[in-house]
Amino acid sequence: MKTLGRLFLSTLVVVASLMPATPASASPIDWRDEAIYMVMTDRFRNGDPSNDLDSVRGKADWWQGGDLQGVIDELDYIKDLGMTAIWITPVALQMRGGYHGYWTLDPYAIDPHLGTLSTLQELVRRAHEKGLKIVLDVVPNHLGIGHPWLTDGAHAGWFHPDCPINFADQSSVENCWLAGLPDLNTENPVVRAYLIDWANWLVDQTGVDGFRVDAARHLSKDFLRAFTSGVRAKHPNFWMLGEVYSSGYRYQSGFLETGLDAVTDFQTYDSVRIGLDPRGNLGQLTTSPSLAAYLGAATRIGARSSSTTTTSHASSAARCRTPRRRRASLKRSCTSSRCPAHRSSITAPRSPFRAAPTPTIVVLCPGRVATRRFVSSCAISRRCGRQFHRCAAVRSTSFRPSAGWSYTTGAGGQMSQ
Repeated sequence: MKTLGRLFLSTLVVVASLMPATPASASPIDWRDEAIYMVMTDRFRNGDPSNDLDSVRGKADWWQGGDLQGVIDELDYIKDLGMTAIWITPVALQMRGGYHGYWTLDPYAIDPHLGTLSTLQELVRRAHEKGLKIVLDVVPNHLGIGHPWLTDGAHAGWFHPDCPINFADQSSVENCWLAGLPDLNTENPVVRAYLIDWANWLVDQTGVDGFRVDAARHLSKDFLRAFTSGVRAKHPNFWMLGEVYSSGYRYQSGFLETGLDAVTDFQTYDSVRIGLDPRGNLGQLTTSPSLAAYLGAATRIGARSSSTTTTSHASSAARCRTPRRRRASLKRSCTSSRCPAHRSSITAPRSPFRAAPTPTIVVLCPGRVATRRFVSSCAISRRCGRQFHRCAAVRSTSFRPSAGWSYTTGAGGQMSQ
């Protein structure tokens, strides 16, 4: 239980990648084979109590005492989980209360709550010795609330005017202030050069293997092209993942044309979030979150697609006919569901992801087990004295297990109550 608890304290990062057809700017390491473990450094492990400073254990919105030394101490634990890379949250000096790393005060300084530059260098060195890669979170979009550069005069023109974001307008998304954070004017050549120089300094000083570019959707594509090319001019094999906070396939794909090697896979995140919600749908866990579902074979990226997820990727959804008659519940210990009614929205082209075996749904009821393969249309089965519907092609059911039930897919994932 202790190991499981620690596992859930950090997030297994799911990254969907579309690799360019020409590998000129791509790393010789195929990151689609990597399993990346996310660590929010302040919340992971306190390896050096001497740098706790004003940390307060148990205060949710404040520093807790976790540090880079704590990550070093747990490298074997992370490796034993089967991980091959670690993504750590930003290490830059923070404005007051920025335990998470996204309220930058000084990009060139390491926050003392986390350690020192030498500690970060040791983390990278020790990780490499164990065959682990380090991905560093960087924040080129904004600085912390109330940053002194806003009023010091020396940085006039470094920020966009303060305005609320209209998420229906991409220009507003790029130029207004995210959550009230001062938005850097990345069209300003001085700002742009500063950020690229800083990124290269980080790589030179630490030897990290990649960046996770925070809030990439809030940066112009022109800046992202300059940023990625500016880093690769000195570090040709450097890997960069962009956080594009959207589940829109077409919207995300455009950012892969900026030199980013990958974008965050919020499709899988949504499947897991919905599937594990107490009010949700466990069948959502079997839904293929193909980033290329709407791109098709003629995508201008023109690349083989893949994903570093722990879920299997089978072909995309097909139309499902929903029975109109409601079925009466027969026993309290079992449950019923219906195939999805939104037929048109679950129809998509075949995914270019590598094929996976047809999933199996296993329903465990008290005293007996029912196992059925998914088929090409919805079906009705009586199990445990209760009727439920199965929709094979979408690999998703909406039945919710009650007491005594377990739900298992052929891919090996299991949820039980």
